[in-house]
Amino acid sequence: MSVRDLSLPDLLELLVTDATSAPFAFGVAVDEHAGTVDVTMCDLPPSVDPLQPLIGMTAPDNWDAFGLVSAATVLPARSGTARSVDLDGGVWVGILVDRDEQLWASMRSGNGTPVQLPDGGEGHLVDLCKRVLGIPTSPPCEALVRPMLCALWTDEIRQLLANRSDRHREPTWDELAVLHPANQLLPESLYPLGMRAEQAAHALSWADLHQRCCDGSFKIPGISVDECQWFDPGSFSRWIARCVPPHEEIYVDVLNDISYELGFTLLEHVADLLSGVGDW
Repeated sequence: MSVRDLSLPDLLELLVTDATSAPFAFGVAVDEHAGTVDVTMCDLPPSVDPLQPLIGMTAPDNWDAFGLVSAATVLPARSGTARSVDLDGGVWVGILVDRDEQLWASMRSGNGTPVQLPDGGEGHLVDLCKRVLGIPTSPPCEALVRPMLCALWTDEIRQLLANRSDRHREPTWDELAVLHPANQLLPESLYPLGMRAEQAAHALSWADLHQRCCDGSFKIPGISVDECQWFDPGSFSRWIARCVPPHEEIYVDVLNDISYELGFTLLEHVADLLSGVGDW
């Protein structure tokens, strides 16, 4: 599709207006001499997660901008936690980023008129657009590293409980402890779990965790080495937070399948990792 004398924010607003039932991506090539904008629509293969097919995508060199239009998933700038927005069953958000890192955003609720968002916002749509163009994303929130380690651990425990063949047998503490991320981060350590966990988490940054996932020395279920390498630390941190629920939510599910004593021991270790009290 080629259009003449249409600015990028107006193009985005037009596409958000036409959004119906499925998310879509698009590349934009601007010919300033001819005064035209060429738009290439990108098919997104069917997926449980409509944004997943974009991971690993790289824009051709002739694309000056890349955009997405989707049901809204936004990341509040201050909280650092992902939230899905669904007002009246029909909120659509469009994001468009150019190679100079200029950002435009537009939102339409229901059948209303799209509204341009003045600050562009942050979130997974922005991250994905930037990574498709090879542009760095916003830095990660380092305060969320320890909560994420807790979430990964409790999620592994939840999977263990869900997949056990004997639903009546409670796992031992050793079976839960071996799933702790510290065992991947410090595979040779002989410290007790609490000390090993603190040693692994001490000064650990999202960049460190991202690099370990990129070289395969740390694995997070549901994301491959190649996918990790496509992300940068900021987008990686927010994508993982999008895929893994907070540890508080997971712990409630886990507690339903284990005894009070085992649950209390687990909670103590989670609290120690969060607070960083395990001196080593």
